[in-house]
Amino acid sequence: MKINFLILFLFNLSGLYGQLYLDNLNLNERDVDSIIYEKKTKYALYELARMDSIPISDVKSLSINCDEIKADWISIIDDLQQVGRVTICYSKNTPHKLYEKELFEAIGRLENLKSFSVSFDSLETLPPFFEYATQITDVEISGNYLGEIPERFNKLINMEWLLFNVINCNKFPSAMSELKSLKTLHFTSQNLTTLPSCIGSLENLKDLSISANEIRVIPNLWAYLGKLENLSLFCPNLEIMEGSMVELDNLSGLKIYQAFNLINIPDSLGSLNHLSSVRIEAAWNLKSIGNIKKSKSLEWLILDTKNLHLFMKDIYELSEELLSLEIGVFEAMELPKSKLRWLKSIKEIKLYTAYYIENGQGGVGDYLQLYFISDVTQEQKENLERLYKILPQIVKLNL
Repeated sequence: MKINFLILFLFNLSGLYGQLYLDNLNLNERDVDSIIYEKKTKYALYELARMDSIPISDVKSLSINCDEIKADWISIIDDLQQVGRVTICYSKNTPHKLYEKELFEAIGRLENLKSFSVSFDSLETLPPFFEYATQITDVEISGNYLGEIPERFNKLINMEWLLFNVINCNKFPSAMSELKSLKTLHFTSQNLTTLPSCIGSLENLKDLSISANEIRVIPNLWAYLGKLENLSLFCPNLEIMEGSMVELDNLSGLKIYQAFNLINIPDSLGSLNHLSSVRIEAAWNLKSIGNIKKSKSLEWLILDTKNLHLFMKDIYELSEELLSLEIGVFEAMELPKSKLRWLKSIKEIKLYTAYYIENGQGGVGDYLQLYFISDVTQEQKENLERLYKILPQIVKLNL
């Protein structure tokens, strides 16, 4: 009773702050109760091995540390048929894997297994879990170094969601193009200079995010990605996006972060019928915004170019559907106020600064602190406040 009372006291300490906390988490009271009283469902294999009585029906998620595994522990896995997620960890100290074959055969016998995660310091190849559990739909692969993804990876024919986050990876198999069920791909690799061409064959892909420091050119991958809805790029050395995106008729959101060296985006963007949101950050060298002024569906435009005067005609000819415009503070000073009158539907203008990252003082983190513009002068603020008079329909002007 004392523990329960303490929990309730902490959640109700200051009604205002408690409500703000719940609002930020987007939780209602029932969600909070479930968090407080939720039964434990995640267990480590070594933890189960040490129990006198294993709570078999409660184990929904199983973690396995390959640094501490014994032969007689593997038999425990066969009793855990309700497990839906397995997480395996290899460290640089992991000894020779004497029981690897037996371990992954046991995992393959888990009929309800849908999610698999493997993390490591260094591996020459992925463990063969995909040979025994082809029903898996979600896969996470993360580590510092991976020699290769074996061709047998194509056996995960039901995989829909893949997070690949490996700092250094030497080889990708062409067999990945056979993963036709894949709908979401989060791809991060810091040493690759070109994207695996197999990505362009994932015809059911809906969400694609790419983070790669060394990539300078994104080739024409788009011909078979007609179902793609969201594309996010975090490639600070990216210069060119090749090909036409005209095939991406379902694309609704395009985000390009830290586009310091980006010169162009495909001109076909303006012809996409469902494109509603475009975000291009820190594109200091951008010379074209993809003929985006022809867009009839764009509602949100976030543009930080430092060359705003080159795109003013594009901006005031934008779709009448445009509701929100976000631009850098320093670019905003260049806005010809008379031309803003063309933005008849716009309801919100937000301003931010990339001052710190542009001057190399704060790094990536500071760039993400949008809307903190304390370095803006009073005169600049007064100029911006005149937007209220020019655009009386504005309901929010973020200063």
